Amino acid sequence: MIDLEALHAALVSDRPVAVCPAAKETEEFLRNVYFDTDSILFGWRHRLKDRLYALAEKYSSEGWDSEGAFPVSEYAVEAAKHFIDILPEGIKEPFITAEITGDLAFDWDLGEDMTFAVIVSGEHAVYAGIFGDSSRRGTERIYGELPISIKNILLTYFRK
Repeated sequence: MIDLEALHAALVSDRPVAVCPAAKETEEFLRNVYFDTDSILFGWRHRLKDRLYALAEKYSSEGWDSEGAFPVSEYAVEAAKHFIDILPEGIKEPFITAEITGDLAFDWDLGEDMTFAVIVSGEHAVYAGIFGDSSRRGTERIYGELPISIKNILLTYFRK
């Protein structure tokens, strides 16, 4: 239930469109939610999980986009939490959005044709990215650790 049309559009357009149709609304919502950013112990993973829980609550009902979007389920939240836990240290913090499929997406956008999105759907991660003149996309199964293809992209293009 991945929005393949949006992923394809992100790969072929001059400026990638957001994979999530509600990305602007989500960004505004998250700006207005308080997050504990002072925690040294938990750091960015804690912040991401706080945002994840806020999104899951906001998008927990069917049709949250007024067009029949599926609700973000507890199963989707658990898959996203696991994804956060296995992200490598030293990368830029992603932006999280809810997808109309009920899944959750992680986006890294540096502008200048440097963008990468990963949709976590159960045990799978669907990804697409534009890196200057090249692009990559694929689907990987997440066993216990981050698939090497996704990890390499993050460590190559999205280091802090």
